[in-house]
Amino acid sequence: LNIWHPKEAKVYKKISPKVTSRILCIAIYVHPGSCVHFVILGLDDGEVCVYDLDRNELIKRFLGHTEQVSCVSWAYTNPSPGDTSTSGNNSASPIGIDTPAPFDSEHFHIFSGSKDRSIRIWRFEQANRRRKLKHPRGVACMAVAKKSLRTVVVSGCSNGKMFLWDSFDGVLLQVLEGHVAALTSICIWETEEILIISGSVDHSIRVVSIYGICMVYKNIYK
Repeated sequence: LNIWHPKEAKVYKKISPKVTSRILCIAIYVHPGSCVHFVILGLDDGEVCVYDLDRNELIKRFLGHTEQVSCVSWAYTNPSPGDTSTSGNNSASPIGIDTPAPFDSEHFHIFSGSKDRSIRIWRFEQANRRRKLKHPRGVACMAVAKKSLRTVVVSGCSNGKMFLWDSFDGVLLQVLEGHVAALTSICIWETEEILIISGSVDHSIRVVSIYGICMVYKNIYK
């Protein structure tokens, strides 16, 4: 696993985690102002692992998926007041202006999507499953909105459909259609509103407002 320096375009750190199978997806968490830095790994055999970059060791394993893990992410599902780490901005604030809260392992959760037609939400502290979000097809991609009052999860399947979830109670809020082939990637842009940006093998990129649930941009490329 290589960690690259974005400005110098070279490998900053190389690690070899002792995992059981191939690494298919990763997500990184860096807490501002502390020494909590780790990488979340999704494996080919369905396992999800957390590797501590400072201690150079695996610190958590999450078992439950029956097929390969295709995407991983993280979020605070019940953030502490004033915890700026939930915003997704991992830059430390100037001293005296806004001091980040300590790492809140109790409310920190890991999200993993799999070909076994599920997203699983894991409690980081207890290393067990909190919730399972069932899908009609294998989950190909996923994104988590970290700035909203309730943690929103958007997932994409091989049938071209996107699913909008409230992760707190596991409720499916909306099914978003438009793509005519399998989704390959989803990301969330959080500004005044939350936008879902999705890519598909149907040669299209779509942008949808999470509040208005309407198409605001579409680009066909070939």
